Order: sequence, then C-alpha cells, then structure tokens
Amino acid sequence: MSEMPLEGPHPELRAALIAALDERAPKVDRDRVAACYDYASRAHGDQRRESGEPFVTHAVAVALILIDLLESRLDTPLVCAALLHDVVEDTAATTEDIEKRFGREVAGLVEGVTKLSGLHFDRRNMRTLEFLREDKRQRIALETRDIYAPLAHRLGMAGIKRELEDLSLKSLDPEAYRELTQRIQARRRERETFLDDVKDKLEEGLRAAGIKAEVTGRPKHFYSIYLKMKSGRDLESIYDLFGLRIVTHTRNDCYRALGVV
Repeated sequence: MSEMPLEGPHPELRAALIAALDERAPKVDRDRVAACYDYASRAHGDQRRESGEPFVTHAVAVALILIDLLESRLDTPLVCAALLHDVVEDTAATTEDIEKRFGREVAGLVEGVTKLSGLHFDRRNMRTLEFLREDKRQRIALETRDIYAPLAHRLGMAGIKRELEDLSLKSLDPEAYRELTQRIQARRRERETFLDDVKDKLEEGLRAAGIKAEVTGRPKHFYSIYLKMKSGRDLESIYDLFGLRIVTHTRNDCYRALGVV
C-alpha cells in the first residue's frame, strides 16, 4: 500500500490515525479521512487545549474511540464527523462549510459524534464514581442509567450499555449489587461450563446441517438480572442467566439455524 503524503500541522497524529484505520477498519476511505484531518488541523491552527496539546488531538482521540468500538462496522462519514466535530464549535467554520466541502451526511453526523464522545467519557467517569461525594455519585449514576445507557443501546453498542447499567446499579443500590455479584460468582464456573457445552453442541449441529455461522455466548449482565429479581423472582428461578447468539451469512441459513436450535 503506497504512503500518503503528510499535509498540514501535526502529521504524526494523521499518521497514527491512518495506521489505526489500516489495522482495524480497512474499508474506510483513507483519502477522504485524510482530507478531513487536514481541513480540521488547518482550521484549528495553533489552538491548544489546557493541557498544552494541539486542539486537533481530541478529534483524533474521538476517531480512535470509534475505531476501537466499531472496527469493521465503522464507515467513512462517521470517522470524518469525528475529526470535524470540534471545528464548528471552536473555529470560524460553519456547518454549511462542512456540508459544502464534505457532504450533508457528514455535517449531520457531527452532532451525533459529540454525543458519542460524551458517552465514552461518561463510561470512564462511571468507573471512578467511588471517589466522588455521595450526592454527586447518585446524580451521575441516575443520569447514566436513564440517558447514556439508552443512548448506547440506540447506537448499537450493547457492551457499553451493559457496562453502564451495571456500574449505575453498583452506585444506586450497592447492597443489592454486592449480594447479586457474590451469588452469581459462587456458581460462575458451573454456568460457564454449561454455556461452553451448549455452544459446542450448537456448533456441531450447525456444521452437520451445512450452515456457516458464528456462535457466541455471554452471561447476562447484573442489571438485567436485578430487574427480574425486583419483580419478585428469586435468582434460582431465573434460568436465562446467559445468552447465546447465532450469526449466519444468509437469511435462509438463519431460518435453517432455528431448526437446529
């Protein structure tokens, strides 16, 4: 693959971004992303953050977050929006400028990327809630459970949604969280062994039927179990403490896989 010429300020950030795309999201249009980076870098010019870092560093960090979260599902307009989302807020450029140069889709995504960036940093903050005052901890936990977790769900980021809900529960009802984790951990190995056995049998059945598919399994997260227990069910009566997912290559194979299950 040929080397791209490095243009604009801070070429090392540009190179790191392109390298990450090559490794994790090769379908993204590198030329278009590079053009967006160059535009953002020149627009921010010599702007610096309070840390002293170039202003464009944050935009690249958001793009790298998206690469990490979405990998092969990431598309070119979303990376471009990540790189440009600070330009409208902190430079003389307008949304109309972005739309004229990079298209309506990219301009429309800029607002969504801003929310996604906040979602990532909210997850990081949730991991350190224990160091905050009680009133602030409760407020952030409620906001995370009621706003950021549903937002993660709408963005298709199930893993982040589950983590945010579990971390919220840990702050909002620490006693219930502690009891639940202890009871589930006590039988964790037994449940994981059962899950592996079921997964192996499903894969064997799918192969025998000539169906190409990927089978993945995971334990249900604490918050979903907590909600069922709040409705009056005892932990021992909750049988769906884990979930299995079968992903096939075609819709026809999906229906055939149902027959195997």
